[in-house]
Amino acid sequence: MKNLFYILFLFLLIAGLAADTDLFAQNYALEFDGTNDAVSLSNSASFQSVSSALTIEAWVKADEFKYDDVVFMANNRYSLQFTASGAIKTGLYIGGWNEGTSNSTAKVSQWTHVALTYNGDKIHFYINGTAAGITDAANGTITAYDSSPLSIGANYDASANYFNGKIDEVRIWNIARTQTEIQDNMNKELTGNESGLVAYYKMSNGSGITLTDNSSNSNTGAISGAAWVLANDLSLPVNISSFSARYEGRSIILEWVTESETDNIGFILERSADSEAPWKIVSSYKTDDALKSRGNTSGRTKYIFTDKDVEPGLTYAFRLSGVSTEGEVTQNASLSITLNTLPELTEMQNACPNPFNPETRIRYKLAESGKVNVTVYDMLGRKVRTLLDSRQPAGCYNIYWNGKDETGTQAATGSYLIVLKTEEGIRTQKVSIVR
Repeated sequence: MKNLFYILFLFLLIAGLAADTDLFAQNYALEFDGTNDAVSLSNSASFQSVSSALTIEAWVKADEFKYDDVVFMANNRYSLQFTASGAIKTGLYIGGWNEGTSNSTAKVSQWTHVALTYNGDKIHFYINGTAAGITDAANGTITAYDSSPLSIGANYDASANYFNGKIDEVRIWNIARTQTEIQDNMNKELTGNESGLVAYYKMSNGSGITLTDNSSNSNTGAISGAAWVLANDLSLPVNISSFSARYEGRSIILEWVTESETDNIGFILERSADSEAPWKIVSSYKTDDALKSRGNTSGRTKYIFTDKDVEPGLTYAFRLSGVSTEGEVTQNASLSITLNTLPELTEMQNACPNPFNPETRIRYKLAESGKVNVTVYDMLGRKVRTLLDSRQPAGCYNIYWNGKDETGTQAATGSYLIVLKTEEGIRTQKVSIVR
């Protein structure tokens, strides 16, 4: 029995596919002066639904950190705050106060995504999607210490612990989001109907003294002093729009696309085999030109890396991090892929799309290694284009035809034959171009 076919499970960070809304396109944030600005929120039933699990997320750009600066506080039940050093701090009331702080810090004057979760007995902290510490907590229900109100940018009654800087994309959940879920959504807007979402402030009003809750719970906030500002500087050194994997024979092909890069010198790619294995660096910009940044750019850049060092029967997880010119490492995306058995038969699967314009994908499987030829013919048997003519190891493959002949001229509308020749025989299918 051969052991290397691939079933793919993708967990995309970032950062959004084409159908998603880019977080950085919405432009507004609220700026707090650190003296008396705040947003007051009513103590609704939806906020009280936070009991056995919790997630708080926000984007912040602090002008300074003082002492217990509040990003969000819920009537002395749960909070997201900062210490004077920029560490995330929280207090959960579970039959008594359960406090914790992250073991890494946010930076002043830099947009940072911060998050914390409570899963029933532990508090997890995340900075820019990267794990930033775990604190043990009581196993129980988050209850109200008193009947105080809720607020953004200050303590429960907007009388102290004022945040100095900009706040955007505040999200409250009554579930403990996983690190992958946080990474997958931190750089894009939510729909507002996600399961477990209690309140969602994407700061899109742009004017006025009302802050809209973009969840379905209508937890509207009243703004006191905080000013609407443009958040055009809300960007990471690397804005990744996709991170994916596919198989080619016995190799895994990893691809990622950046929409912009600022002061990024390159990437580090890590891999873990099975859930218990430690992370190991597969490749780095220091040793592989394929992972070096293309420089400061506001345009789209595509990167490709081939991992040939894979074994059958294992689940591989990959994570991708960008490295700034200052040496700061930010985890950008992650995915996993499970390796199963090689195909038992050599076959060509249906082209997709078909009919097509301008391009179609032809998928085929090889049960044995050997010479492979894929050629396009017209219906009179005349060769239009050779797509592949080389030796390939057993495995599963994709090949594309863009509807052009050998000279690069567009083929005419009509039907064509895709012929796969291997040492085991010939397989043919018909495709149609519709222009």
